[in-house]
Amino acid sequence: MEPTDFQSLMTSSADEVLNSMFFVGVESNADECAAAGEAWMAARVTFRGPRSGAFGIGAPLPTAKTLAANFLGQDEAEIQDAQMEEVFCELSNMICGAFLSRLGGDNVYDLSHPVRDDAVSQAGEGVVCRWLQLDEGQLRVWVRMEPLS
Repeated sequence: MEPTDFQSLMTSSADEVLNSMFFVGVESNADECAAAGEAWMAARVTFRGPRSGAFGIGAPLPTAKTLAANFLGQDEAEIQDAQMEEVFCELSNMICGAFLSRLGGDNVYDLSHPVRDDAVSQAGEGVVCRWLQLDEGQLRVWVRMEPLS
């Protein structure tokens, strides 16, 4: 599977999860983040199975807070930092699960517990990234697949 295929799967996976669980839609793909100078929230999950690797997301804090408020059904002013982090980690888990289910077949994967990821900018060899423009801001989605054995 080519990196462009991964990008398409990341977009459709994020759109499905965000629409159904967070009441936010993906408007379009974005070239890069317009909020590069803002504080960010990032989370990742690792997975093992027919394909192994890591999957992560990142967003400016205002976007992460809005997503948490939507998911929890609360006003943004009521959202505590710990709640925002927990919801954002779970969002990485949900999008990763949707992504892996789209890779094909009835494969079973073992996913780690999602964690906050201080390395917001996951880059390097083997990392495929997609910037998504949401109703509420931007979301960066990335995957790093280990080479097939």
